[in-house]
Amino acid sequence: MADVSNHKISDQKLILQGGTRTIHFRPFQAGPINIRSVATKPPRHSESGFLGKVSLLRPGSTTPVASTRTKIGQSLLTITYQATAADLAIAGQWTCQVINSTEADIAFQTDITNVASTPLQSASFDIGLLNALLSEITTVAQFQVAESLDVSTASQIVVSWSDAVSSLFGGLSRFEFGLPDKSVGPLGLLSYRFEGFNSQPGFPTMQLLTGPLRLRVVLDFQPNATLKALSATSQDVHVASFRLTADMDFNGNITVTCDTKATLGGVDGKLDTGDPSDDLKSGVEDAIRTKILESPQTGGDPQPAPLGPQSLKPRIDSFFVLLMRLGTGAAVDNYIVDGNNLIVNYLARDTGGSSASGAIVDVKGFELSSSAVTAQ
Repeated sequence: MADVSNHKISDQKLILQGGTRTIHFRPFQAGPINIRSVATKPPRHSESGFLGKVSLLRPGSTTPVASTRTKIGQSLLTITYQATAADLAIAGQWTCQVINSTEADIAFQTDITNVASTPLQSASFDIGLLNALLSEITTVAQFQVAESLDVSTASQIVVSWSDAVSSLFGGLSRFEFGLPDKSVGPLGLLSYRFEGFNSQPGFPTMQLLTGPLRLRVVLDFQPNATLKALSATSQDVHVASFRLTADMDFNGNITVTCDTKATLGGVDGKLDTGDPSDDLKSGVEDAIRTKILESPQTGGDPQPAPLGPQSLKPRIDSFFVLLMRLGTGAAVDNYIVDGNNLIVNYLARDTGGSSASGAIVDVKGFELSSSAVTAQ
């Protein structure tokens, strides 16, 4: 009889009052899916009379297969669902939603477990060597950021990359986002478009960071770009420095931060004392955040956002399955940092492909030998 073990996904997050935490995962096989979410120091009262709600949804569905609400005065939200083979025949990520139904911000510890008859296996990759590979990938990827050449439209920024890496983004080869009109400085509404807004040579940089585990991409722009005023009552905005930092965790969640220093052009050549830096920062961050969460429409039905966690999480796992030669049917369970090594724990459901005994990756002559990967 095969050994049976539980595989667990854990998530700890502060959920704001009335907010929802979404966790994407993929069950390993048919059997019970258990979800337990524990609230830390929950309030004793809520207007709704409930602490919260936990729901489980199949891929592509908006109707929960299981859901429960917990009354105020308790701290545990829990559900169990018996997943069938027919359930698992549906491709894509499952979704767990944890809702905070109170008027207080609460930290929830959520654990999702699913049984599997095959024990987990592990493989490790040296983080220093992985960062060297990521550096080479940025060169091959040919990432570029530039202003749109179509000046008849609103301000548009175009992010593009080479065909060699477009498959990592589901065939997407460019990413455009617009910046809305902003109220900047004492002269009121400033309508603008970008001029000379291009990325610096040698950027972006890409690095794997730990504590928490995340992939960081930094993009610097050439100095002295301009937001050109389009009306006589507005002022130009001179951008002395501009940097975007994007952190992507291994669940596919992206957080973008904009750091910039900008000044208003003033009237008759005199520098205005207003500082539009914060307005520019928030406008850029909001525009990118909106674009990341944007879902395309196919036949009238919304599809997962190409840069959202439901799309990126499977691609992150697939990257490491291929990189570390874990096998054609391998399913990643979790990632752990141990010293200078990234440990990938996975379930080898079908080892018809290569094993995890080593990996060789060749990126334009940049070769990683099998010593980079260690099976455990």
